[in-house]
Amino acid sequence: MKIDINELPSVLKENGVEQEKIKSILLAAEQLAAVLKEEAAAEKAPEDKKKNEFVVAMYEHDLKAEQPLAYVLTQKEGEDAGLILSRLSDAAREFNNTKKGKKRPILDFGEVFSSLKRKFVKMVAGGINIKTHEQVRVLVIKDNKLI
Repeated sequence: MKIDINELPSVLKENGVEQEKIKSILLAAEQLAAVLKEEAAAEKAPEDKKKNEFVVAMYEHDLKAEQPLAYVLTQKEGEDAGLILSRLSDAAREFNNTKKGKKRPILDFGEVFSSLKRKFVKMVAGGINIKTHEQVRVLVIKDNKLI
């Protein structure tokens, strides 16, 4: 049950409470309401949400290519990027254990990036998200100077 603070003075007056006491009671009620509001806000506030950071995955042989290609992923900020490939492999294994996966298993990383459903990545790999399902071109900057 909630009581409207605006109705409190009239109820107190009807019961013969002095004006000074009414003011002090209202002040105490407002302070209590402010404290309760702060506590409720503190409970609702999400704990420091981690931001996502971008990660680029590319095949080793593409490093020497004239037009290197890569896939773009995101992960929670501060997590170990070295674990991404093993987590994606685990997600592919999980998919391969399903009925659909037994018919058309995922055998390489190209298939992981292009056809693995988000539900398997989320279930096994946690905060990893595949942003590009097709390879994108990587621009290599040879010099840090502007023309």
